[in-house]
Amino acid sequence: MSQATYATISTIAQSLGISHVKESIASKLSHECKRNILKILCDAVQIRNTSKSTRLKSTHINAALESNYLEPLFGYNDSTDKYQLIQAGCVDAMDLLTYQDQQIPIEFLQRYENKPYPIDTTIDFSWVAVQGQNVRSEEEQDLDNYEPGYAEKSDAKPYLQQMMIQRQNNEHDYTMSSKHFISYELKLYNQTSRQLLLSSDISEREKMLFNLRKEKCLETLVPYYIRFSQKKMIETPKKYNNLYISVSVVRAIVQNEDISSDIYIQQLISIALTLLVSVCPIPEQFIIRDYAADLLKLIVDKSVANYPTVQPNLTAQLISILMNPKPTVSQKYGALAALQKFGLETTSEYLSPILPKLLRDSNMLKVVHSKNSENLTKFYDSAVQTAGLCLHSDSYKTTSTGLYPMNPKTMSNYREIMDTFGADLLPYYIDDAALLAL
Repeated sequence: MSQATYATISTIAQSLGISHVKESIASKLSHECKRNILKILCDAVQIRNTSKSTRLKSTHINAALESNYLEPLFGYNDSTDKYQLIQAGCVDAMDLLTYQDQQIPIEFLQRYENKPYPIDTTIDFSWVAVQGQNVRSEEEQDLDNYEPGYAEKSDAKPYLQQMMIQRQNNEHDYTMSSKHFISYELKLYNQTSRQLLLSSDISEREKMLFNLRKEKCLETLVPYYIRFSQKKMIETPKKYNNLYISVSVVRAIVQNEDISSDIYIQQLISIALTLLVSVCPIPEQFIIRDYAADLLKLIVDKSVANYPTVQPNLTAQLISILMNPKPTVSQKYGALAALQKFGLETTSEYLSPILPKLLRDSNMLKVVHSKNSENLTKFYDSAVQTAGLCLHSDSYKTTSTGLYPMNPKTMSNYREIMDTFGADLLPYYIDDAALLAL
């Protein structure tokens, strides 16, 4: 707030019965006037906060003025509510409220006038003539050519009806996901589906997951199913059934062709990555990580047209997890399983060069002598399968078609892979001649 203007000081003076204040005197009073106004406003805001109100009302201003021994405002009375709300019913623990009047006439709303202010600070005037010539402002000239698009107060009902029709037409332009108007049927479907998903009967649960993959008109419920999956994943990380439900619900949403899952790609990828590489201390953790790898592949395939950089970014992120010594073996297994789902080209180009170095890591060799040796065995089998598929593809192309592989490796790289995995790779390549040719 800058210095109080001359108009403000003049208005205050008029309320006290002073018709005119000189500008020299007003300039001296501006600082004091500003300080007093700010003090009144600060006291009013403090009174509003004490009363736990969300709006600054005239009653707060009156209380602030009276506390400073000043005359309160007059002409306001906002203690009564113009329209009283009454409870019309209760549907599914939700109160339905309606106005107490049977019908509020539109003419009554048009004739409603606010209560008068203490001082009218607006002055309406129009120029008549200056030196014998008619003077009209540009705004008044524009008003002459203005044709109002609405009726007068006496004919307000057709205009309001026209505005309501236009508003209804505009509402059809919004998608259901942006409005989130949930009908009673959708709300009942959401509650019933959650009960069936959490049921101990496996057949009922699988039927519900199948319905989520095929059901139409579920776009409005997608955020609630995503929140349901996140809640089960975070609150019960040690229960296999809840983790399975979490990944299965998201997979059903992605597989549903009538749902625009691209809108929620960030939440879907976060759920898949969390189940892939987070700490999961349950015996069935490798099953959950395999399910999450399939889910991540489905998300990438469905969004590759609109988001072509999703797979390269995820590949770089998963490789960084593999090369980081801090994650556990089971977490690295999830990253390796997801990279395998991205295709043979990705594994051949990015995974094969780092697998020998990854298995020779000193931190992983120590795990062999610990109680987590079973996890390392699982990870080693997955790494053998990855390297074997790449070797089989390259040797098959060389032997059958005479073509070099898409991502040929150097002799030192093949030798390093064979030295690392040894005889475990023998079932994967065609013959010795093909291997020597590579």
